[in-house]
Amino acid sequence: MMRRLTAAAVRSFNARLVGRTFSPHSVGRTFSTLFVGRTEVRPTSAKRQACRRPFGKRQRGLSLVELVVTIVLLGIVASAMAWAFASQIKSSTSPLWHGKAMKLGQLYLDEILSKAYDHNTPLGGLPPVASPPCALLGPESGETRLTYNDVDDYNGIGDMPPVSLIGTLDSSYNDYGVKVTVECDGAAVGASGNTHAKLITVSILPPAHLSNQPMVFSVYKGNY
Repeated sequence: MMRRLTAAAVRSFNARLVGRTFSPHSVGRTFSTLFVGRTEVRPTSAKRQACRRPFGKRQRGLSLVELVVTIVLLGIVASAMAWAFASQIKSSTSPLWHGKAMKLGQLYLDEILSKAYDHNTPLGGLPPVASPPCALLGPESGETRLTYNDVDDYNGIGDMPPVSLIGTLDSSYNDYGVKVTVECDGAAVGASGNTHAKLITVSILPPAHLSNQPMVFSVYKGNY
């Protein structure tokens, strides 16, 4: 509520105005002093600080601990992604070497199965050999790949790189290996005697950087 100005108050106010230059703010404070009774209301220091602050919440950077934790987490995620990517690359090469291994297995088996059961087997396979030997399986003295005439001549082959009857294969097979074993195993297939069937096993060894597990092909050859 405003107080009524007395004559003394007006004279005092005029005396204070004489010879002075006032800004609008100072005039306002002077009037407020007169009207309120010399009680000036000024903003507190807390209010002045609040007025100086920019709008919005004050920005704050990462602490050292937060930065270290972030780096560690990013490293773990990057390692997991690299491992998954490497696994995908390795698995994508599997169909390629599987296909090459199957071709090699087919190549060797076709060649072996085209030969006679035993060195003494007649042309056409009949009549069967009465008592084919199984103690010493392998090529006879002086025989070479070109002169093999029965399946047990291939026992013990170890080719790296693989070769065919006409020579070496193309360079894409240079890192592959082939092993061949032949053994009498007639009892496993119900033959009349253990020597009347031979188990032929061809193992294809893929390049070491692709796999350490061979691909194995097995067939039986009967006494005919």
